[in-house]
Formats: sequence, structure tokens, C-alpha cells
Amino acid sequence: MREDVDEFAELSAILWDQREALEFLLFKLTEEQLVVAGGHRRWLPRADAEVRDAVEQFRLGEVGRAVAVQALATTCGLPADATLPQLANTAPAPWDTLLLDHHTALGELAGDVRAIAAETTQLLDACARALRETLASVGAVSSIHSAAAPRSS
Repeated sequence: MREDVDEFAELSAILWDQREALEFLLFKLTEEQLVVAGGHRRWLPRADAEVRDAVEQFRLGEVGRAVAVQALATTCGLPADATLPQLANTAPAPWDTLLLDHHTALGELAGDVRAIAAETTQLLDACARALRETLASVGAVSSIHSAAAPRSS
């Protein structure tokens, strides 16, 4: 039983780290959105690189989480691909509540990340459309000026 408690504590610590990684990713996505919305093209590559780094940090944590969940699931007699709610159903107090809290919080954070990523994508698409339209109108004006310009003989 002591080993189970240690494994639940280890998983809970990993889940806290994942929550923090998602919070950080959400922050970096928000920064990127502000850069895009503010028209600060100079900082866009840097903001994008920071988002990519935050995604990678989260992915690395996901590997550790998957390993810990698989080990604990096996210990608890569950399938290796058990979910956090399934683990919570077999967990002693207070781990049952903590695992469900982690599950809920991670789900909410993931939803927030998806939402801001979608908003930023829409914003970038709108910026790209506006840029294409501007370039097209500049090209049209340029061809009008070229056609109207006197030719030297």
C-alpha cells in the first residue's frame, strides 16, 4: 500500500507540472496573440518561437505523465491506457479527489489553449487576407501607372 501512495504522489506531482506547463503555454499563446493583434511584426518570430518552446516543454511532460499513469494503472490492476478518472476510482483518499481535480483543471486549460490558438489562427488569417488585398491593390495601381506613363521614344 505504501508503494501505491508513493506512486499516486508522484503522479500528482507530474500532473501539477503539466498544469503549470499548460498555463505557461496559454500565457505564451496570449502574448503571441497580442503581438499579432498589435501589428508588431518584428516580434512575431520571437513570439512564435516561444510558443513552440512551450509546446515542446508540455510534450516532454506528457511523456513522463504517460509513463507514470501506465505504471500506476498496472499497479492498480487497470489497463495500461487507463484514464485519470479510472485511476481516481481505485485511488485512496485524498488521491481520488486530487486526480479528479487534476483531470478537470487539465481539461479546462486544454480548452483554453485550443480556444486562444483558434482565435490567433483566425487573426493571422485575417491579417494575411488584408495583406494579399493590399498587395493586389498596389499591383493594380502600379499597372495603371505603368499603362498611363508616357513612353519615351
